[in-house]
This record gives sequence, structure tokens and C-alpha cells, in this order.
Amino acid sequence: ATPLYTDSVSIHYRGTLLPSTSYPKGYVFDTTYSLPFDATISRPTTLVVSSLITGFSTAVQKMHQGDHWIIYIPYQLGYGTTTSSTIPAYSTLIFDVRLVKSWRVKLAS
Repeated sequence: ATPLYTDSVSIHYRGTLLPSTSYPKGYVFDTTYSLPFDATISRPTTLVVSSLITGFSTAVQKMHQGDHWIIYIPYQLGYGTTTSSTIPAYSTLIFDVRLVKSWRVKLAS
């Protein structure tokens, strides 16, 4: 099964900007592991799919447990025209994502 928008996921990820002359391998702005990736020592993070940027949440909802994807997110589905402390406006983002597991969040009735 694939995660729903309201689900929680346990994932490993590494977010970079497109490679440039300054950063030939891309500038790493966020990561949950160090290279080289080693599942035996890396600890995944838990996130709610709905809390992610649009491009990331859309891709994660199509992944299955155990999948490893490289996701390219255009600025319109990322952080848009807003500049943050680490991500310039209009940035295309690249995420290396490994979906460990997902689960449904039970809502109080």
C-alpha cells in the first residue's frame, strides 16, 4: 500500500539543490543520514505526509515500503519564490528518498 496524505511515514532522505560550479554534487540543505548510506546505522525520521512540500508529499504518496527514489521538484512544487536561510527562491530541489514504512493516523471520533 502507498501512504495517504494524512498518513505518517518513516523515511531516510537527503535534500540538495541542483549541482552548480560552486557545488558540483549539489548543495545539501537537509539530510537524515551521512554518506555513504548505511541502513544498519542510519535512523529514519518520522513525518506526516501533509506537512511536506507539495512535490515531496505527492511523490511519497506513490511510493511503496522499501522504495528508493530520486525526486526532482521544480520550484513551483517546492518553496516557490520564497528564499529561506538555506534555499534560494526559484530552486529546483533533488531528494534522495527511502521509504521505510507508513501507517494510518487514527483520528479521534
